[in-house]
Amino acid sequence: MTITQFEIFVQVVESESFTKAAHYLNMTQSAVSHAIAGLEKELGCQLFIRNRRKGLYLTAIGERILIHAREILRRVSSISEEVDAITGIESGTIRLGSFPSASAHLLPKMLAFYQSHYPKVKLSLFEGTYHEVNEWLLSGIIDVGFSSLPHENLELTPLVEDKMVVVLPVGHPLEIKDVVSLEEATGESLILTKAGSEEIVKRMFDKEELKPNIAFEVQGASTILNMVKEGLGITIGPELALPMNEPGITIRDIQPMSWRTLGLSCPSVEEASPAVRAFIELAQKLFK
Repeated sequence: MTITQFEIFVQVVESESFTKAAHYLNMTQSAVSHAIAGLEKELGCQLFIRNRRKGLYLTAIGERILIHAREILRRVSSISEEVDAITGIESGTIRLGSFPSASAHLLPKMLAFYQSHYPKVKLSLFEGTYHEVNEWLLSGIIDVGFSSLPHENLELTPLVEDKMVVVLPVGHPLEIKDVVSLEEATGESLILTKAGSEEIVKRMFDKEELKPNIAFEVQGASTILNMVKEGLGITIGPELALPMNEPGITIRDIQPMSWRTLGLSCPSVEEASPAVRAFIELAQKLFK
């Protein structure tokens, strides 16, 4: 087994195609097929199933080997980066996970700041939900990710506090109040996101021993705001996730006040590559 075989294996998985993987790696398709066949022979098992209807997908053992293959490649990258750091040349690649509100408000400034310090480091961005970012971290798809959800197997470095607010349709009776109580919100139809912050909202109600009237749970933020505009309910969410000056809605503080912590997560800061550690350290300085 070679590092190259594992690189080809992981790329085939991520590309979901031998042809696309070959194009990405600047190899012939036959060379890619030969490398995978050789790896399967050495391991004594089949890694992929090729199905006309479903396409290319991993076998059960292939999924387990993928976790180890990604870890091997991550370790190899870390070795190169450690050597570069000792010789004074910071390099490598950071695979960064993010979700929409972090991408809009934190990421641009963070990327510009980091690249001004480490122009030789390549940054590869993966965008998804809170839960997807955590899953990518745990499976080794990304090296570090923006997060607001603590996890027992991930280390979270806090960066900023994001206030939770209530969003009302224009003309709603509660619009006349500067601050809406959570108890008042309990009497309203509540529209929750399914992207991650719904857990924070539910904890807010649990803490006050209140039961929310959840009318809808929706994935997209824009869909939720349009539903609020149409009078289908109200929503509670983090301030940074909301667009500025959006017509048709009114934003009010909520009492008791609650915050979500936005930060960077990784399996272990101590064991992370020099490039990732530098990314986290600069983020702390930037948002201090």
